[in-house]
Amino acid sequence: MEIENNNVTYTHFTPDQKERQVCSDILTMINDLAPSDSFVEAHVNQESDGTYKARISVDAIFGHFKSESSDLSFSNSLKKAQRGLLENLVEWKSQRFLHS
Repeated sequence: MEIENNNVTYTHFTPDQKERQVCSDILTMINDLAPSDSFVEAHVNQESDGTYKARISVDAIFGHFKSESSDLSFSNSLKKAQRGLLENLVEWKSQRFLHS
């Protein structure tokens, strides 16, 4: 599934429309906050025990950011990964001009 310039893959399950929208909203927010040249990518895998493992990554000239999370809920796994990634982006933004 393509979302703007973002790539999303789902493994071992097919998300419904609501789940796709949750993922789209999260990636759009990340894309808006990430460096302007970023490529945002997400992968969600449903494990054999029903757990969803979400990985979100941002690749840009100025850095590579990644966050992973697992949860029994599809949306919670993505939201946890989103929080981790946003923390990384906030830290990067606070540090990026300190050494100029």
